[in-house]
Amino acid sequence: MPRQLRIQYPGALYHITARGDRREDIVQDDEDREMLLATLAEACKKTGWEVLAWVIMDNHYHWLLRTPKPNLVAGMSWFQGTYTQRYNARHRVWGHLFGGRYKAIPVQPQENGRGDYLKTLMDYIHLNPVRAKMVDSEHGLGLLEYRWSSLAQGYGLLPKKRSKWLKVEEGLRIFDLPDTAAGRRRFIQRLEERARKEKQKECGLPSESVCKGVNGVRVQLLDRCVPLADANAWHAAFAFNPPGRITTSWPGGTGARTFFMMMTIGGSSCIR
Repeated sequence: MPRQLRIQYPGALYHITARGDRREDIVQDDEDREMLLATLAEACKKTGWEVLAWVIMDNHYHWLLRTPKPNLVAGMSWFQGTYTQRYNARHRVWGHLFGGRYKAIPVQPQENGRGDYLKTLMDYIHLNPVRAKMVDSEHGLGLLEYRWSSLAQGYGLLPKKRSKWLKVEEGLRIFDLPDTAAGRRRFIQRLEERARKEKQKECGLPSESVCKGVNGVRVQLLDRCVPLADANAWHAAFAFNPPGRITTSWPGGTGARTFFMMMTIGGSSCIR
């Protein structure tokens, strides 16, 4: 079965996630977690990516990521390949680390009427450690005690202590909160309340009302298609030449482009 095409356009917002091969761990210890995070930071520097939220779990990761330039495929090829090489060298192993393709689910910006979905997605990412039983609020373990998310390494920190590629101020604005001590405290307290009140297995999961289809996304993305040459230029810049390089363009008229978009993002935009 052919692979689905990747959507790429300037300013695109994605929910990115990838799991270990056979659902095995992608990190063995904190040194691996630091290495994965450092590799993400390098990828952001190379590509100009902006991250609104991230979490590193034992066998997978989640990012809420914006690409100011249409370079998702080239950047992800570099990130996954580079981290795999570093992981294998450190542990003296070989072969695939990640299982299958990473997921890159397009997300509409808040100004396009998807504020509730963005809020749900950010909570979903930050509450992953609760669902995985890495944080137990009922027994005094707060979300900030889990180091490997943008909560502890971003939303709980002063601006001067954060990574430049992590856009905390924008993330707080989604919740109508200022980037002040009080605003950051309220952001974290609200998540802590959800962690205490919701059932552990369901904590942070979206309600049925925010699992909306993507027909509106499809129509808006059709006008943002990137010329094939522009997208391929990013592959050349990263010295990657994977077979079947993909972008959001499609030869032919509007009908062909509509068919492309239906094949690419048909289905639900519900978090998964």
